[in-house]
Amino acid sequence: YNKFIIWRGGEVKNFELRTQFRLFGKSNSGVQYRSREAPDRGDYVVIGYQADIHPKAANNAMLYDEQGRGILANHGQKMFIGEKGEKMLAGSTGPIQEVKMEDWNDLTIIARGNHIVHKLNGKTTIDLIDHHKEERELEGVLAFQVHRGPAMRIQFKNIRLKTLPAGGVLSLEEAPIPADAKNVSRPARRPKGKKGGKGRNAPKGKP
Repeated sequence: YNKFIIWRGGEVKNFELRTQFRLFGKSNSGVQYRSREAPDRGDYVVIGYQADIHPKAANNAMLYDEQGRGILANHGQKMFIGEKGEKMLAGSTGPIQEVKMEDWNDLTIIARGNHIVHKLNGKTTIDLIDHHKEERELEGVLAFQVHRGPAMRIQFKNIRLKTLPAGGVLSLEEAPIPADAKNVSRPARRPKGKKGGKGRNAPKGKP
């Protein structure tokens, strides 16, 4: 199952993280944040928000909810998550970037309240506002993923973390879902549960 190198410097809430990464092999990795440890699911297991590091361009620097809601925003998508968990595509952040994974690439994560932005080499890949109160994460641990599956190697350097002011949670009235947004939700593949692990299955990797 997926395991994580967990940073023990404290939990992150509102922050900006910048790092450089390079990936070798056919598997994938990611930076986990505002997440929680789940020792009942295995050693060094972390679940929650993840900035994915993936050889498939559409998945690289996307937002994935590890062992939770799955893909929340693919590379190139501006998304809203509704109060009931519906995934609403509201526009594009720009064309999908093709990068050489074995070269050093810059990854930026900006989290303010329920507004999340990922950037790859300085260009925004996802922009998401999460209105799903029961499932969103506003604080938690920071970790780095070693994915199950084929042999792989992930390297990080120049990891920099900046704490941002508290607050910033946007209500549905303050950040309404655009009327022309498209519902791109898929039927649930397994029972959903609230944070705390109830109703969620054993460790599961990305599809």
